[in-house]
Amino acid sequence: MEKCAGSVVPASAQHWETAESARRYLHDYGRESAGQVDRVNATLEALPLAPDSRVLEIGAGPGVLTVPIASKVAHVTAVEPSEGMMTVLQEHMNEKAVENIRCVQKCWEEVADEDLEPPYDLVLASFSLGMPEIKAAIEKMIALSSGQVCILWYAGKPQIETLYRLVWPHLHETDYSPGPKADVLFNLLYSMEIYPDVKHFDFEQVHVFESYDQMAEYFQCEHHIPFDTGNPGIRAYLETYIEEMDDWFVHSEQWPCMMFQWEA
Repeated sequence: MEKCAGSVVPASAQHWETAESARRYLHDYGRESAGQVDRVNATLEALPLAPDSRVLEIGAGPGVLTVPIASKVAHVTAVEPSEGMMTVLQEHMNEKAVENIRCVQKCWEEVADEDLEPPYDLVLASFSLGMPEIKAAIEKMIALSSGQVCILWYAGKPQIETLYRLVWPHLHETDYSPGPKADVLFNLLYSMEIYPDVKHFDFEQVHVFESYDQMAEYFQCEHHIPFDTGNPGIRAYLETYIEEMDDWFVHSEQWPCMMFQWEA
């Protein structure tokens, strides 16, 4: 379930290997702006969380969901392969004075029994399906859950893939190959005789850049795109999705997703 199958975009764990890039991710997706609070709250409200719950989160990142979940449950085990993400997750835990999270810095396929404290009432994977064998990964999630499994993944055509489709031919002389979306995941679950409850979300991410250089840095660091306005794809994307307000640049990014949830 790689996000950019067949492309040269780095694998997720490699991209977030530095604490600097992980802090940028936490700032962009975990900051307490209205849009981000709404997104996190909508996700939390859809999860079966109780004060005595034990939760396993796979691909915890810097703790955008992990830390809020920990404030509502008895225990969270957070699995995260990236050193940078794990560093920032622990910073985030310290900042929020959260002590009920067990951190495991490994890829999901490398996690062993001794790394975990099962059973878990909820096993959660939120936008973290960059795994070589997704069926085996799901079977492992099910085996560790005494309650529910929940997976969030991209649906439809995330707006950022519009950028990739526009710039890819000019960068690599080939078309961009998008990764599989929620329909593929649903079909896989169906083939495993798993019939999940499905919820659809339309999330919005708004970035406000104080300068052109800051905007260029975001696209280069976050999306691995050389910000060259000589690239007609870059120009086309800027004209459509960037709004200039005085000396500010506003980027509103839409990304539809689906939540699959079932009893293990």
